[in-house]
Amino acid sequence: MTTMPVPWRLIPATLVDRPNRFLTNIIVQGRQHQAHLPDPGRLLELLWPGVDLLVQHNPGPGRKTDYTVHLARRPAGEGWVCINTLLPNRFVRFLLNEHQLPALAGWDLVGTEVTEGHSRFDFLLERDGRRLYLEVKSVTFVDGGVAQFPDAVSARAAKHARHLAELAVNGYQAMILFVVQRDDAHIFRPMWDRDPEVGRALNEAALAGVDIRAIKLAVTPEIFTYKGELPVDLEPPRD
Repeated sequence: MTTMPVPWRLIPATLVDRPNRFLTNIIVQGRQHQAHLPDPGRLLELLWPGVDLLVQHNPGPGRKTDYTVHLARRPAGEGWVCINTLLPNRFVRFLLNEHQLPALAGWDLVGTEVTEGHSRFDFLLERDGRRLYLEVKSVTFVDGGVAQFPDAVSARAAKHARHLAELAVNGYQAMILFVVQRDDAHIFRPMWDRDPEVGRALNEAALAGVDIRAIKLAVTPEIFTYKGELPVDLEPPRD
């Protein structure tokens, strides 16, 4: 199993409330503080008053808060979910550098945050003179073993999928990789009832030749562990 140490020193906290998408009020050692939440999703199934969190104390010049929320306890009370949307890119880059992502075996990482036309993609890889554009998406929602994305409407995700479809039609390799930041998922599907436009865009991208994949992580306060690929089901629900 491939593991990456958690890049933050985490301390326990309790959620009080979430005034807006990026701000939470938390209790640390009996005192209330504000904390940055690096995930704009709805997260209604994960964040409610009293839920256990793991946070980083990272005050600094220019910061509005002294803490950042990184992990939330799963609803069933066992295990953790990473709710930092920046972590998947960091973990995928780690896997690429270690050549531990089977779906991309033989591809070399040559660029990050790469601009192509009207979009910017997370990674650019090359193999035998060919290019592959890779976009990574964070997934935190799981219901009954089904990981779903997005949990909030995402015009950006639909745009990325359609642009990658254009690139695939024009002869480039392209992949969208969904990173499920918890280990209780058994399959990945678009969240059709939340954002059907993303579901349609992913379907169109797959038909155009974009490789749509999903992986999952096991999350603990100390390490992230790669737990392999998940089956991907892009079929729209039947009426």
